[in-house]
Amino acid sequence: MRWKNDEMTGWGRAIRASSDIARPERAADLTGAPQGPAIGNRRSYGDAALNDNGRLYDMSRMDRFLSFDADTGLLTAEGGVTIGAMLRVFAPKGWMPPVMPGTGFATLGGAIAMDVHGKNHHHAGSFGQHLTDITLVASRGGSRPATEGYGRPRWVVWVKPGSSFRRPCN
Repeated sequence: MRWKNDEMTGWGRAIRASSDIARPERAADLTGAPQGPAIGNRRSYGDAALNDNGRLYDMSRMDRFLSFDADTGLLTAEGGVTIGAMLRVFAPKGWMPPVMPGTGFATLGGAIAMDVHGKNHHHAGSFGQHLTDITLVASRGGSRPATEGYGRPRWVVWVKPGSSFRRPCN
């Protein structure tokens, strides 16, 4: 994994930061890596993940769907998957997230980290209320569940119908 120094902003463009940025392609790339915040497509209004004069990880290359159960809607995906990619792949199959931010450019990891809401938050709540499990990759190697009691942890998240994916109302 290579490091590149770059100046960046979040979507709000309120604050600039210069950071060393690495772009891992697999969870194994993070083993033994120095600690630092993870970023996705930089769509946070609050510029939350900026780390001026520090290191951070651009997770946009970790954007794979790992599994999907069409009967239950259970999705396992990496944090760099965008909401737009989820819609392009699963909406034609009849599945949609019940909570979507105002942009398809937000990543799954960002939606989880910021606990985003949609226009229907009074009814559907926030994104985090629809997660079944989250597993974090540790820089010292291995991973650990960020939630308890949900069985087999994997990297990054499971989602089930009535949760983060559901069949649209007819």
